[in-house]
Amino acid sequence: MSVNENVNKRELFRALFSVTGVLIVAKIIGFLKQIITAKTFGADKETDLISLSEGFVSNADYAVVQTLTTAFVALYIYIDQKDKEEFVSDVFKLTIVSACSIVFVMMLLAPVISRFLAPSYNIEQSDRLAVYVRVFAPVFLMVILRAVFQALLNANDRYVPGEVTSLNQSIVIIILIIFTADFFGVDTLVLASYGGSLVNLIYMGICARKYFALQKGNPLKNPKILEMLKMMIPLFLGYSMIFVNQQIDKIIVSGLETGTVTSMYYASVLSNLVCTLITSFCTVLFTRMTRDISSGGYEEAGKFAVRWGILLFVLFAPVSVVTVICAKDIVSIAFGRGAFHEGAVNRASLALMGYGMMFGFYAVKGLFSRLQYGNKNTKTPMINNTIGICVNIVLSLVLSRRFGVFGVTLASSIAEMISAVMNIRSARKQNRYIRVNGSQHTYFLVIIFGLAVCIFVCGIMRDLLASILTMQR
Repeated sequence: MSVNENVNKRELFRALFSVTGVLIVAKIIGFLKQIITAKTFGADKETDLISLSEGFVSNADYAVVQTLTTAFVALYIYIDQKDKEEFVSDVFKLTIVSACSIVFVMMLLAPVISRFLAPSYNIEQSDRLAVYVRVFAPVFLMVILRAVFQALLNANDRYVPGEVTSLNQSIVIIILIIFTADFFGVDTLVLASYGGSLVNLIYMGICARKYFALQKGNPLKNPKILEMLKMMIPLFLGYSMIFVNQQIDKIIVSGLETGTVTSMYYASVLSNLVCTLITSFCTVLFTRMTRDISSGGYEEAGKFAVRWGILLFVLFAPVSVVTVICAKDIVSIAFGRGAFHEGAVNRASLALMGYGMMFGFYAVKGLFSRLQYGNKNTKTPMINNTIGICVNIVLSLVLSRRFGVFGVTLASSIAEMISAVMNIRSARKQNRYIRVNGSQHTYFLVIIFGLAVCIFVCGIMRDLLASILTMQR
């Protein structure tokens, strides 16, 4: 193994461990935030309204942010050093104009959006939901501008600031709940959304300031901007389908028992503890794979993807087993206090069981999607993910009739498995070095053994969790 390879490995693991360390701290504080939020506001009609409206804006943020950052990093690495500053400046200018336009459309179409989000709501509830959609819409602008800074930092191998943003957001929410909840009630969550987004925008701008400077010029005359827009179209369609799927899930759940939307949200908070860690890993690995591909190292990129795909599955499949078996105990310990009553705990635990099955597949799907993005191929992963999402929607409608909220979240896990398999197959067509050799089959034996151990450990953990619950009461 060469000196450069050793150095690259050390840098990669340093980045992964740095991101993991910050993410763990951020998630602990975020977890505390959710405990305080659940205890203070519980799960009722008002929290459902805020969850639906903020979720709509957050999902729109997610679609645009992921589209922008993926296309930005994939192109930035290929661009000559002398042209990078102009490219960043043009991206920033175009983002401001586009984000303002989207905010305007959101506010204009808020009544239509509210009816789409919850068709089962009466006129009064729908009108109130529309008000919340308008209130949350301007947050979109701050989040998208922050995303440009985060993409720029990621492209320069600075991943920690992006993870710190969730820590900042949680701290702002905790402070506002403690000091203003008695006065503003549930609307404190609105203030927290604005406060956290503004703090993070300023923070990321300071972190990224040395990598860009605004310049004059029309961004649409920059050929690299036009190339990025072409890459973004299939990316946006793919991520928008995720958004549509999430909204359809909420529509289905909004027709169930009151408070189920909020309960499913809290289950997603717990599953996102794992999914966010996976996404952070894939973000670091994406930059590494793209650099290999940009320098002609297709073999290195292919073998790297296989090795890390197996490793991520080995790491996160056992987490799924623990989550499914111990779902109710986990939810009870996390949120089962104050206004979050037993019914909400039961609904949230059922939702968590369904979400918990996805983790290994989610990791594999994310990694092999990004391998294809590194090849500037955004169309094929979009098609694969769209097929998976269509299956998700159909299964959500079918399974919810029999299993309620568990059926909706189980459909999400099945869709992740389908998308993972399709992304592996399409990635192999683009890179012939994606294959499992003899020595790597050992990983699969480790998976089987690990799952067996997890099942055994879960039996012990249930007693431990039951003891913790008894102490809480």
